[in-house]
Amino acid sequence: MAGGSKSTIANGILERLAGRGFQYCVIDPEGDFAGFPGAVTIGDPKTPPRVGEVLELLARPRDSVVVSLTGIEVTERPQFFAAILPELTKLRAQIARPHRVLIDEAHHMLPSDLGAAPITMPQELTASILVTGQPDHIALPALETVRQVLAIGDAAAQVLHRFCERVGDPMPQLDEDERPLARGEALFWQRGAKSAWHVRTIRPHAEHLRHRKKYAEGDLGADASFYFRGPDKRLNLRAQNLNLLLQIADGVDDQTWLHHLRADDFSRWLGENIKDDGLAAEVAEIENDQALNAVESRARIRAAVTRRYTALA
Repeated sequence: MAGGSKSTIANGILERLAGRGFQYCVIDPEGDFAGFPGAVTIGDPKTPPRVGEVLELLARPRDSVVVSLTGIEVTERPQFFAAILPELTKLRAQIARPHRVLIDEAHHMLPSDLGAAPITMPQELTASILVTGQPDHIALPALETVRQVLAIGDAAAQVLHRFCERVGDPMPQLDEDERPLARGEALFWQRGAKSAWHVRTIRPHAEHLRHRKKYAEGDLGADASFYFRGPDKRLNLRAQNLNLLLQIADGVDDQTWLHHLRADDFSRWLGENIKDDGLAAEVAEIENDQALNAVESRARIRAAVTRRYTALA
């Protein structure tokens, strides 16, 4: 699985595994899955996870586990992964669980310069899901175990091409004249098939709950922030979360507000960076209502945001 909003697809997969009574284990280098509903999280920024504790929990069929590596130095995370993976393989051999192991940021856990790391593939990657934005940076023996590829985002075709180039497979034919993916679509390829297909993805029910505090109060980073610049680009007011977006919106002049409103900038940002298609669609309707003035549209957008993110109310 590569490209685009990987976490959305990964969350949906985990949700459906749990809903069908399957057990999973997530290797979570950056803490993106910490607190995932229905799973026990082991490890936090102050407490590194212990392999023994993870195995004890997985021995209980009702417990799925998120192994957060945020308490381990970045350079040491691949070593921890190399230590836990054989133990998960042994557990699967004994009790046939966990049913799936999801490896986030797989290009960090299984880097191309893996060298002599003690991982015997493909046996130890059986029933694994590799999540990455850089499939060509994953160790070749790991990539060769992949049987299905799901690529998302604007560069899905390029991602698939890089995968094929790395493993030496011919690039499959893309359906529908290689048209760009629509929102909620992915490019699916079964290795060995002559064609890859556009498919619809199913969004997870609990997708947004885990990220609400981050989106409301956290720092999305410079690249994902909203910038109030105005029609002449005289401003550079950065809103790194929804809270600041609303605060700055209340303070900017009407000309600046209406410039971004009529350009559909708010709905675009909400869809692409807040990953909330429902809110983006509601705000898009407000943006398209030419009868609304600056005061009315501000109030409508504030109400739409605070209805979903009660921390802002």
